[in-house]
Amino acid sequence: MRRVGCLLAAVLLCWSPTASAAERPVARAALPAPKRWFSIGVGHELRWPPVRAALVTCEPLGGTHPNPAAACTKIISVRGDLGRLPTPPRTFCVDDYDPYLVYTMGTWDGAQLSSSRIFTNRCWMQSIAGVLVNF
Repeated sequence: MRRVGCLLAAVLLCWSPTASAAERPVARAALPAPKRWFSIGVGHELRWPPVRAALVTCEPLGGTHPNPAAACTKIISVRGDLGRLPTPPRTFCVDDYDPYLVYTMGTWDGAQLSSSRIFTNRCWMQSIAGVLVNF
């Protein structure tokens, strides 16, 4: 027990509360927040949390979505409102009720972006939302 006490005392005597310059953390400049970004979530059977989600940054282009350029173009075309997504002509989907909830939320030029839409089933979701949910 005495050895442990001596060892502890030696460590405490050698320890200095001030870190050397090499040990101090380097201050890093914060990266600017993207001007245009949104997250997309897809939930099955209207359950929360979504079963999958992706992040899209439009300025600068990036995020976790596999095709952020196309996703940005699509969301810009409807001004961030999923309810404005048109149904493509000659779309055929069965009317089985197996609902999917798609939501977006983020920031667009300083304004908050938030929208959601319920699709009757996966076919309608893929046909209408397309690239937004292809991740």
